[in-house]
Formats: sequence, structure tokens, C-alpha cells
Amino acid sequence: NKNMQYGVDDDTALITAAAQGEDAEVEVYLDAGCDMQICNKRGFGAIASAACQGMDDCLKILLNAARERMQDISTVVNATNNRGEPPLILARNLTDGAPLQRVWMDGLRGDFA
Repeated sequence: NKNMQYGVDDDTALITAAAQGEDAEVEVYLDAGCDMQICNKRGFGAIASAACQGMDDCLKILLNAARERMQDISTVVNATNNRGEPPLILARNLTDGAPLQRVWMDGLRGDFA
């Protein structure tokens, strides 16, 4: 099952790869049809996991995939964790925030390929 959840937090392979900055693996999982909207027990999906760990390249890949798969990507990028925090706010708190914020805004506008 490509969307199987495992471990203490019920992560998927896509969530784990995104959090670890494994760009090639993220692309493989996306090409295989893994669901970006699945969240773990803490409420983190692949986009939130990449954002929180400061994985800019993975975040670009995920935002591009979201844009290709959905007409309205707001459901993915604005999804909140169990404490009601969206990914960009978490990323600002857990990383230096500035470069990631640029990636986020460029991704929402579609400014990178």
C-alpha cells in the first residue's frame, strides 16, 4: 500500500522522505500516486513536514505537485496540525524562516518550475 502509515506518528513514506529532504524519493512517491493530503498523528502532512524541517527543494517539489494535481491547493498548504498551526507558521518558528517563506510564496504563485 503506497499510502501505508507506520511508526509512532503514523508517518507515510512520503512524509518521511519530505521531512528528511530526500528529493528523489519524494518525486518517486509522488509519481507512484502517494496522497499528499494524508497527515500523521500530529497533523503533519508531507508539505508541513518539509516546511518544518527547512527542506526547500522538497517543498518546491511538493508545491508543484499540489498545483498539478489540484485546482485549489489551499486545502493542502493551509492544512493545520493538531494545534491549529499551518506549515508556514511552524516553519518560521522552527527554522530561520526567511528563505523558506520565499519558497512558499513563489510556490503559491507558481514562480518556480
